Amino acid sequence: MKKAQVQLQESLFVIIIFVVLLIIGLIIFYRFTISGITADINSYEDFKFRAMINTVPSMTEFRCSSLGQDKECIDLEKVKAFTKLNMDYFQEFGYKTVSLEIIYPKENMESNIDVYSKKPKKYTTTKKISTFVSVYDLEQDRYKVGKLIIEAYS
Repeated sequence: MKKAQVQLQESLFVIIIFVVLLIIGLIIFYRFTISGITADINSYEDFKFRAMINTVPSMTEFRCSSLGQDKECIDLEKVKAFTKLNMDYFQEFGYKTVSLEIIYPKENMESNIDVYSKKPKKYTTTKKISTFVSVYDLEQDRYKVGKLIIEAYS
């Protein structure tokens, strides 16, 4: 009887150690999986932010068109109308600031136009990206050089 009890205790001890090691392994696997998913989410958010610099100038709300044909420029009148309408574009932009700065030629008009601005109440970091764009001014019937600036908050 004593030998059977010792073997039973040894078996229980081995099972307990196996279960403890299994739980520790699962916890470590879970943490590595969560950190990998978090890194993928951050990478995707950064990709979406960088892709906005290409998608904003090609949006129909801003893009130049003449006789039904799109051109590779931003229509200044459409931008001014967009800022006055103040439509809700949070689904597309999120917590970001999109602005257009007229670089050349500098004239009497306002050279920096806030196209969209939505800042969170609290944020720790800001990312900023910009590119030069061609801006068509219908009032003067000429093209200008502009700088499209996008800032993201997190």
